[in-house]
Parts: sequence; structure tokens; C-alpha cells
Amino acid sequence: MAAGTCLSLLARATGDMIVQPVIPFIEANIKSPDWHSREAAVMAFGAILDGPDPAALETLVQQALPILLPMMQDSNVNVKDTTAYTIGCICDLMAQSLKAEPTLGNVIAVLIAGVEDKPRISANCSWSLMNLVDQLHGFDEGTTPPTGPLSPYYQGIVTALMKVTEKPTNEANYRTSAYEALGSYVTQAPMDALQSVSAITLTILARQEQLLQMQSELLGVEDRMNWNELQGNFCSILINVIRKLNNDIKPLTERIMINALNLIKSAGKHSTVLEDAFLLVGTMAAAIEHDMQPYIGPFLEPLLNAIQSTEDSQLCTVAVGVIGDICRALGEHAQAYAQGFMTTLFNTLQSQTLNRQVKISVLSCFGDIALAIGAGFVPFLEPTMNVLKQAGDLTADENDYDMIDYIQSLREGIIEAYVGIVTALKAGGKTDVVLAYVPSILDLLHRTLTDEDRTEALVKLGVGLIGDLADGYRNGEIRDALLQEWIVNSFKFKGRGYSPDTKKTLKWAKENVRAATNVQG
Repeated sequence: MAAGTCLSLLARATGDMIVQPVIPFIEANIKSPDWHSREAAVMAFGAILDGPDPAALETLVQQALPILLPMMQDSNVNVKDTTAYTIGCICDLMAQSLKAEPTLGNVIAVLIAGVEDKPRISANCSWSLMNLVDQLHGFDEGTTPPTGPLSPYYQGIVTALMKVTEKPTNEANYRTSAYEALGSYVTQAPMDALQSVSAITLTILARQEQLLQMQSELLGVEDRMNWNELQGNFCSILINVIRKLNNDIKPLTERIMINALNLIKSAGKHSTVLEDAFLLVGTMAAAIEHDMQPYIGPFLEPLLNAIQSTEDSQLCTVAVGVIGDICRALGEHAQAYAQGFMTTLFNTLQSQTLNRQVKISVLSCFGDIALAIGAGFVPFLEPTMNVLKQAGDLTADENDYDMIDYIQSLREGIIEAYVGIVTALKAGGKTDVVLAYVPSILDLLHRTLTDEDRTEALVKLGVGLIGDLADGYRNGEIRDALLQEWIVNSFKFKGRGYSPDTKKTLKWAKENVRAATNVQG
């Protein structure tokens, strides 16, 4: 294994040069009667796939497949395991070489048979099938084409993977690997395979409901760990389904939300399943938007409790993210929950055990809430702006590189909050209440945009916020402030190799500043 890893690193470093010296070793050993030699040859082939130009490997892969596929029936389990892994590498790195028939059908047939093999072989075959669909379909997010190269095989692959997920154990993570592969087949399903997605969804919901009923029967740590692992897998699949179907998931909303609520009640305060359940709720909110409102009430108490679980930073971060999801989904209807959200977030910021990375998420969330409720954010404006200013005043020693990185991330979160607040109150006709805070906002932007360690993300956010302010005060209210030299210089960043999106923001902001100051540029 160490030698294989070393060879893989060499392949990445040397590219095409690695192929010629390795091929004679593979040819000399791949049919050896000694299984050690056969396995070494297969491992060597897999190790050199990542590095050389795929075009240089095309012929080699085509020549190797008629030898590799039968080796999935080798008498030695180690050879089979390494062969499954190598086929997975081909599916990941050279998938286009497999598209032609009968090659594609032969590969899929071998992998479907392999998922029923011993656990570690099954895990690698599931991984191979996942790579295959991710690479051959790999559709742009939000698109679902009519068909895809794997469409004729979809039902057979899904059926095989679902059979593995029924297994009672998870040795070598083979059951988890099957669930992960299923997730990819949901995400990448074309229109002619959506029936398979529907079947997966109904089966997973039924399994989830059955497992929830068994919660009281768990006897020990192993039972609980198995329960948690399965529930996590169920949530992951359902999240993929919701993202795939988006608003079309509505007919199953009540069933999914009831399961999620029961899962939260059953999970315990510090279970990773809580994170999965809240992610499921947030994903559903993003999909069905305003139709989420009837389901919010029962989740409020556990959600707010999770936010205050500052000793569990991951759970706290997820819960804060769900507040953002809910606010974006409900829009102005989030006003009914704003007081509870804001109070909890303020209290969380005061906790001595709050992880500093979570603090960034909380500050950014203020912007999400403001964008949702618009002028309804005015009662929360003063305490929010005070918190943001206090956070923005934090500095780092020039030799403390970790702190410098943190300050950059912190400023991103603060500026995101400012953008949300300014945009929301501008849309709500309340720019007058923001005016008093413009100097402190510009002070932070001045320090951020003149900082040599600034990132492109900060430049885009910061200049964008200047543009928002200029757009909100077009009658000269902040004319003098916008004419400061550092702001004028901020629009000269465009020659520094920034992305087209950042350059577009720079141009937009400059036009707004020009309009707000009547400066001839």
C-alpha cells in the first residue's frame, strides 16, 4: 500500500513520464500465478492513472479492461479488492473511455455483481458506480436533461445498491458506500430515471419511519451507533431528493417534516443525527419556500436550543444556517419569528464557549434576517449595528497568521450582514435610520480594502457594499464620504486578475458612486 501511494504521488509529479517505466512491470505481473504479483500489477496501474494526460492513457485503459474485468472473479480476495479500486479510479479519471458499448455494459455488469461480494469489495464497487454517474452525467446544478449515458442501466444499478443498503451490518463501511452512491444517482438522475428517484424516496421514508419506531428498543452503544448511522444516511438521501425535485417534493412535505421532527426528538442533545435532521429541514425550506410556514412552529424550540448549544460548534453552525434558510424561504412572513431568532442569536454571541468560527455565521445571519423582513428589522437595528461594529474593531498581530486569517473571515461575515441590512432597509424605504451608522461601516471598509492581506472575496463584498450605500443615498447625503481617496482607489483594483464577476461588481459600484456624487469619471 505504501509503495502504491508513493507511485501515485510520483505519477502526479511527473505526468506522462511515469507511464513508460511502469507498463513493463504491469505486463510482466498481471497474469502471474502469484497473487501478490497480480495485485501489485493492478495497484500499479491504478496508481498511474492520476497524473498523465488522459489522452495518453486512453489506449492503455482500453487494453487493460478485458484483463481487469475478469479479475473481479479472481480466487484471491485481495486481488479482487484492488481490482475493484482500480476500476473505480478508471471510472473517476477516465470515464469517457467507458462510454462506448459494449464496454459500458460490461463494466456496469461487473460492478453490480461486485456490490454483492465481500464488504470491502462491495464498498469499492459502490464507489466505482458513484464515480461513473458523477463523471458520465455530471449535469450542471439545477438541470435535468431528458436522458443520459447510464439511463438504460439506472434501474438495475439502483436496485443493486438498494439491496446492499438493506444489510444489517456496515463492515468496511460497505453499506454507507452504497447509500453515498445512491445519493449520486438521485442527484444525477435524468428525466427518464426520475421514477427510480421516486421509488428510492418512498423506500427511504418507510425505512426511516420503521427505524424511528424502534428507537425505544435500542439496548447499547452499538445499537445506538448503528441507528445514528442509518438515520444519517436516510437524511442525506432525502436531502439529495429534495434538491433534485425542488418544489415537486411538496406532496411528501408533511411526511418528511413529521419524520424530521420525530428524529430531532429522538436523537438526543449531542447526536450528529441532530445536524442531519436540521439540514433536512433547511433544505426543505429552501425547496418549498412560503409553503414551509405551517411546519415551522414545532421546530422552533429545538432549533433555538441547538443554536444555544455553543459547546457543540458544528450543531450550532448548522442551526444558525437553518435560520437563514427559513428566513430566505418565508420572506416577510419570517417577521413572526424574528424576535425569537434575534434574541437567541444575541444571547449566543455572549456565550463564553462560543467557537469563534460560529460567531461569523451568527453575524452573517443578521443579514439574512434583515433581507427577509425588510423594514421590520428596524427594531433590531441599533443592537445589531453595535455588535457588528464591536466585531469589526478586532485586529490581529502582524505575526499571528491564524488570527489574520480569522480576521479576514470575520470581516466577510460582518460585511455580508451589512449588505443584507443596507439592502433590506433601502428596499423598505428606511435608509434614514441607517445614515447614522454609515461612518462606522465605511471605517471597516477602509481598513478592509486597504489591507494588504485582503482577499478577492472581501474586495467584491466591500466594493459591493460601497455601491449599495451609494445607491441608497443618491441625493448627496454621503457625498463627501464617497469622495474619499481610498474609495476612489478601490475602483482601481480591476487590473489585478480578478474574476469577471468581481470586475462586474467593481464597475457597478463605481457607476453608483458616480451617480451619488455627480463625479465626472
